[in-house]
Amino acid sequence: MTSNQSVSKLLPPENPKSRVFSGTPGEWQRQTANAFTEVADSLALLASADGTRLSSIPDMWARPLLVEMVLQQEDHPLRPQIKREWKGMLAAFALAEAQGFPLKAKLLDLDEKKGDRFIGALLQLIPAAEKSLYRLNGKNPWEEIYIFLLKGRPVGMTSPSTLICPAEAADWTGIPWGAKSSLNSPIDPEDCLTDDEKVQLWHWLKDLDRELQNHPGDSGKIGAIVR
Repeated sequence: MTSNQSVSKLLPPENPKSRVFSGTPGEWQRQTANAFTEVADSLALLASADGTRLSSIPDMWARPLLVEMVLQQEDHPLRPQIKREWKGMLAAFALAEAQGFPLKAKLLDLDEKKGDRFIGALLQLIPAAEKSLYRLNGKNPWEEIYIFLLKGRPVGMTSPSTLICPAEAADWTGIPWGAKSSLNSPIDPEDCLTDDEKVQLWHWLKDLDRELQNHPGDSGKIGAIVR
């Protein structure tokens, strides 16, 4: 086995739609400013062996950014699963009061905790304010997030780029369309909502959309998510 073949075993396979082409080994080539973006886009993204999980990304903001990327890429292998979790989480919040779901939200204002070393690291790696569906009083929306708890267990967080972000393998026991380590859409693969609950959900989503219009950001992203 040659050294090139050995290296290829350590790299993800190439996406068939790749815009990156191999050059002559040992020769330097001048590249454009978006070269790294093109290299990243050229890789075929892999989930776990069962095709359901992708973990161990070395960034403290990795989960919300992964969810954003997955929801906006129609051919991503995790998109069906993450999209079901995203819809299921929104529905859980929409119906929480009416159904008595034990969901709570805890505010985490990073700007107020700058002295903490861990928070300081979060702030150094914080996503750009432009990666947001809404604006927040001249402040980077990523600095003010909520952690969601179900029966005291963390199950997700707010994400300025996708509104909410379900946690990896969270325990959603107690939600009709959830279970330990999984969450589905409330109507897929099983319809768990009555007609009245669907009306409540529709009105809640309309109110949410109206509130987003009061704090406009990159509104085009939401269309990519719900397609």
